[in-house]
This record gives sequence, structure tokens and C-alpha cells, in this order.
Amino acid sequence: MPDWNARFASARLQPLATAMSDHYPLLLTCDATIQRRPRFRFEAFWPHMEGFQDVVLHFWWQPCRATSVVAKLNEKLWHVARALSRWHKCHIGDTKLQLLMVQDPVVLLDAVQESRRMMPDELQLRKDLKSRILGLVVIERINAKQRAHVRWLRAGDANTMFFHIKANSRRTKNYIVS
Repeated sequence: MPDWNARFASARLQPLATAMSDHYPLLLTCDATIQRRPRFRFEAFWPHMEGFQDVVLHFWWQPCRATSVVAKLNEKLWHVARALSRWHKCHIGDTKLQLLMVQDPVVLLDAVQESRRMMPDELQLRKDLKSRILGLVVIERINAKQRAHVRWLRAGDANTMFFHIKANSRRTKNYIVS
């Protein structure tokens, strides 16, 4: 019993009342939460981004401690996945948030353009922001297509409503109610 208490310090065992039997059911509760790492998801647009191949090559050729071929493959894949997750977080970030942040200055610059003639620096800034928006929209389309698991459409197709419907139908189909 001391070993159980040491390993599961937050566990509590309490008897429950019953009117049907002289045996009491026991309720075991534990306050500990299980730490789970977020699932790795390979994003379909990563291979098109600058720096992707460098990260993969650098971490793929790192030395392994494993001895068997399968264990080596597993370790290499784990290292590459971790490195790609960090690379995504540092170099790409949240594309939806970036898209929202880039759209506000473009709206302001459009309003300025209607009221007066814009300076060359303002025109260049607006052009750069518009190209950034186009790049982020392409990334969002690729993400929507990847979530929908539709393989028969080309990467440039812009029917994101279709992709969202497919992704949502998969989510509801895969949901277990009870």
C-alpha cells in the first residue's frame, strides 16, 4: 500500500452509498492530468517554403543512438518532425492571424488612395502587402484542401467552400457520440 500511495499521491478512494446491497461500490478519483504532446501534422505547403529542405536535411543527417534500422528511422523522423514544428512556429506562424493583420493596413491605404494621391513609398507598401495577402491566401487554400482530403483537384483551385464542407463532413462522420 505505501508503494501505491507514493506513485499515485493524488488518488482518492471513497465508498458510495447503496440501498440494494450490503456491498459498497468504491469510487477511485485522481486529480492528475495526463500530459500529451500535440500531434504532428505535416503541412502540404511546407515543401514550397524557403528553408524547408535545409531543416529536413540538417536534422535527417544528425547521428542516431538507435541500433536497429527501424529504431533509427523512427528517431530520425521524430527529430525532423520536432524541427519542422519549431521551424513552422518561428518562420511561418499563424497564417490566419497574419492574414487578418495584413488586411487592416491595406484597407487603410485603400481609403487614403480614394482621398488623395499616394506617395511612392505608400504605393510600394500597398503592393507588398497585397502580394503578402495573396501568398497567405494560397497557404490557406492548400490547408483547406489538405483538411478535406480531396486529391483529385489541382492545387490552384480556389473552391475553399467545397473544401470546408468536405472537412466538416469528415469531422462529423468521424465523431463518436457515445
